[in-house]
Amino acid sequence: HSYISPARWLNNKAVACVSPAAHLGELTGPMTVSVTVSANGGADWAASSARFTYTPTLEASLSPDFGPQHGGTVLEVHVPRRFGDADDIEDYRVEACCFGIPATVLVPAVQLAEGHYQCTTPPWPRAPAVVSVGVVEADGRCQPLPRALFSFVEKWRITRMYPTEVSEQQLGNLELLVSGENFRSYKDALCRFGDADGLVSDAVVLESGDSLLCRVPSGLSLVDVPRGKTIEISVAINGVDFFRGDPPMLLRISPGFVVATASPSHVYVTGQVPVTIHGSNFGSDLRVCIFGEGDSHVQVQLAALSSEREAVCLAPPWTFTHANASMERVLVRLAPDSIGNALPSTAHITYVAIPEVQVLEPREGPVEGGTRIRVVGQHFRPSAPAGVEELPAHAPLRCVFGSRESPAIVLSDTELTCTAPPVESTYRTSGTLAAFAVRLVPAHAPPTDDYTTATPGQKQQITFYYRRFVCSFSQVEPLSGPEFGETLVSLRSDYPLLNSKLLKCVFGDVAVDMFLVSSYEATCMSPAYYKPGVVELTLTTDGQNRMHIGPSGSPLHFTYYLTPTVSQATPSFGSASGGSIVQLAGSHFINDGRLTCRFGTVDVRAIRFISSQLILCKAPKQAPGTVMVTVSNNAQNFSSRSDVTFLYYDLMFFHLHPYLGPISGNTSVTIESETPIPEGAASMIRCRFGDLVVIGEYLDSHHLKCIAPAVVTPGEVTVLISINLQDWTEASQKYLYYEQPVIKTVDPPLGPTGQALSIRLLGTNFISTDFLTVRFGGVSVEAPGIYLTQPGVAPTTTEV
Repeated sequence: HSYISPARWLNNKAVACVSPAAHLGELTGPMTVSVTVSANGGADWAASSARFTYTPTLEASLSPDFGPQHGGTVLEVHVPRRFGDADDIEDYRVEACCFGIPATVLVPAVQLAEGHYQCTTPPWPRAPAVVSVGVVEADGRCQPLPRALFSFVEKWRITRMYPTEVSEQQLGNLELLVSGENFRSYKDALCRFGDADGLVSDAVVLESGDSLLCRVPSGLSLVDVPRGKTIEISVAINGVDFFRGDPPMLLRISPGFVVATASPSHVYVTGQVPVTIHGSNFGSDLRVCIFGEGDSHVQVQLAALSSEREAVCLAPPWTFTHANASMERVLVRLAPDSIGNALPSTAHITYVAIPEVQVLEPREGPVEGGTRIRVVGQHFRPSAPAGVEELPAHAPLRCVFGSRESPAIVLSDTELTCTAPPVESTYRTSGTLAAFAVRLVPAHAPPTDDYTTATPGQKQQITFYYRRFVCSFSQVEPLSGPEFGETLVSLRSDYPLLNSKLLKCVFGDVAVDMFLVSSYEATCMSPAYYKPGVVELTLTTDGQNRMHIGPSGSPLHFTYYLTPTVSQATPSFGSASGGSIVQLAGSHFINDGRLTCRFGTVDVRAIRFISSQLILCKAPKQAPGTVMVTVSNNAQNFSSRSDVTFLYYDLMFFHLHPYLGPISGNTSVTIESETPIPEGAASMIRCRFGDLVVIGEYLDSHHLKCIAPAVVTPGEVTVLISINLQDWTEASQKYLYYEQPVIKTVDPPLGPTGQALSIRLLGTNFISTDFLTVRFGGVSVEAPGIYLTQPGVAPTTTEV
């Protein structure tokens, strides 16, 4: 083969040309050809003994392909063997590396093995700069290496590292995050732990370009260094040039961390409570707390590292893994950055469902406090499932009344009690509405709006109303009642009453509703009591605290008595015009100003208390008829039934037969009544002739009889009749008293038996009356059939 190339004349002794490309074909070694020159374009070639050898194309690779501008990077140059004949290898040994085209800097090359050389990069005047790299063989010429480029870059620098302190347990799979400047992605980046002889591990430059991850080599340990050690970290982005940090990046390896316990042991699911984690050898690189495991874990920032034995985290809100759960045990760990390098831990806390208040009884009370509250709800004392620690018995719950609190006494998971504290003086005059809640000590965070049903919590707002009440009453009556209760007690207050269903009257220990009649008036119905006696009458505004309602706040008492009964009324009848004094016999009467008699439906106060078995009442005016008679000791509670009745009779008209008699009296006067006379009046009939009263006799329902008493002076007198010893009714006529007639002469003194004969009687004191009668025969005592009577006429007092 011949290859022709243009030539350039230099002088009469030198010509320059460029060797043309040659094809070696199947040759594996060099090919030597003759070289001649033609001055006439190839027509004539000069004879020549010059030779030129073609060699195979030079192939090589560099590692690394970048380094710092100040040089010093040890390059690994790999030049594959190009010749099949080993005898010629020495002629093509690389003597130096050349940088730049044309070659500007040559540096010696050190052969490590056949085709493997090392060169140290020279300083370069600028950076960044990409420079071609070639090799110099035995002929002394710089032969560029195809695609062999070296980048001079600014020196990379470490600015920070995380973590800076780890425990021995973390070394197995720990990665350090190293940040800095002038980092670039390179597959062979390295981190070195310690000095030039330290352990080296691979590094991965992150996409951001300013950070890399270094895996801590497994050879690090604290053997023979029980108190820990500190190692400096350097980085070779190109895998060769290690640079330290400024200041140095130091990794502190401490003896094993121990995370042992956490307190408090129980936290509400709302979280936001400081949790103190106890252990040993905690490092300053700890940054996060991890609650839970697997996909359900929650990571929060470390709140404080108090010492190497104590760290504080703010417990995050928690959602129970299982629906309807009320407690869940959760693992607590510490880590420098994430769950991937969390420290081993035996610390746990138990999340507890928030106490939920559903019912508050009562829901209001006085501003002075003291109201005993019954709270019904759930999660007051949850039962721990298997494997979960029970809520400590001493774990205190508190009732919250707005800004005020009081201890709670937990009775069960669904019930507790507490006492309302007093309000501040600011609210004493008007009262205030307070939001009510139950919380654990220390305080928990309030539930957020995004809580799901899987996380139990308060579903509705519960309030407690503090009411102001001034207890001052001008009147409370009656203050007594029967043992069966039902006495309506009226109260009149000096100040407006509370319009509250919790305002109640308390009889002894029994509370009853109070009903408002007006802003100042109210009533209470006394409850039944098991026996007679005296109980204290008080008021309550919350069902518990009691207030005295007597004058100036003194105690007031209510007397329970046996129900009074009436066994007899004397008299048992009287005029419809009223006024009859009736003596009532019975039992359980009380000497009280409200002692009252009831005639039918009309009540009158008793006029006299004689004993617990005897009283006097004045019958009220009523319509004629029979009414039931009952008695009340308090003018209110009367027996519902009584066998004693009182008869009201209508206006009575009495007629006298005869209506006159001698002053010597002893005249039997029959008194006729137009209205029926009670049979019970038999022993109480009295007749009054003027000023003289005589006992009468009951004949039948329409007739009475009285014997006219003797008088001294003749004349008319008024006759009054009483059938009940009290009510007197005037007879329709007056009674005429006259001198006893005296017969001195019968003219004629004799006459025939077979015919009537007019006879004139002469004497004194004769009077003209329809009843004037002459008796022939007989004696002064009437005897049927032994005397005859004959009407007479008395024209004068001396003649009949």
